[in-house]
Amino acid sequence: MTLKDLIQKYVELRYQKSVVVDRHKEEISPFNDVLARLESVFMVEMDKAEVDSVSARGLGTIYRSTRATATVADFKALQAHVIEHDAWELLQARVSVPAVEAYLEDVGEQPPGVTITRIMKINVRKE
Repeated sequence: MTLKDLIQKYVELRYQKSVVVDRHKEEISPFNDVLARLESVFMVEMDKAEVDSVSARGLGTIYRSTRATATVADFKALQAHVIEHDAWELLQARVSVPAVEAYLEDVGEQPPGVTITRIMKINVRKE
């Protein structure tokens, strides 16, 4: 097979996969809808009963869990707080890849303490 043949095969397979994924989403949508409604009923009933979990012997247990997310609404305020209170644990150690690449291009070297890793990947775009 030539590269052209392989590209054609890749594009066809990717399309066939997308059809299956879309069909799968459609097929499971009614199940997900009912599951979400049941979860809402569980939450209401658990609130009424003032409990955090309910077990049904031989069937399973429903229970509450909480997941938190945090976003930065005012970076300058957060930065000032972190510096003033030495609260560095509030931040994650990561850098902006575009800024590091711009620095590398401008200065000719990586910023101190930063390692750039580039991973080459094959992408296929249908014409």
